[in-house]
Amino acid sequence: MGSRALLGLQCASLLAFSLAAGQLWAAATPPASAAGAGGQRASEPTGFGPAKFGMSLAEVWKMYPKAELLGPRATLGVAAVDGPYIDRLALRDQPVPGFANPTTVELRFWKDKLWGVIVYFGDNDPEACKAYLTQTFGPSASPDPNNPSWPGSKVSTSAAYKQKWYGYSDDATSKQATEWFGDALKGVWKGETAEEKAAREQRMAALTPRAANPAASTPPSTR
Repeated sequence: MGSRALLGLQCASLLAFSLAAGQLWAAATPPASAAGAGGQRASEPTGFGPAKFGMSLAEVWKMYPKAELLGPRATLGVAAVDGPYIDRLALRDQPVPGFANPTTVELRFWKDKLWGVIVYFGDNDPEACKAYLTQTFGPSASPDPNNPSWPGSKVSTSAAYKQKWYGYSDDATSKQATEWFGDALKGVWKGETAEEKAAREQRMAALTPRAANPAASTPPSTR
């Protein structure tokens, strides 16, 4: 398969991923309070724990030094996506509010900014997870009971019960990613600029090895 065909397949999956953001991201940090009157959320998620949307990969990794940088083909449950602007971190055995047992959390970055969070049900009781999500986010806006969604003013939250995960993403960043995916599919995007490539190489080099807790370091894969 040629590089252009491979890019097309990657971009197609990435575009579908972004367009379905309401079904592809997990809320690791639930709103400060449960759904308010009328089923509306009193507040929206802003990140995972201390890691907030817009923070860099290095900033978040310092907060979670045992995190694992996932390779482009590594899958945890949600479709794996790859591209020059995407990085993914996996947090193993992570305590999550509302879940009885620790589980795996996936953090996704777009252009070195935290974009979305995915929480996998893992060993937790699926029905208990569903009850927690309903209690936290209120009635779903989706007619599909297996794929509920909770749109917000800045964050899209949803779940895939059959696949046993739920998540959310920053809408502004999703819009940027979707536009890039479209440009890549149409052939408008011609590749990373020299400045972008240099910035990525410098960023990844700085993370290998990491200054934060080197003993627990998992060296990032090169692309």
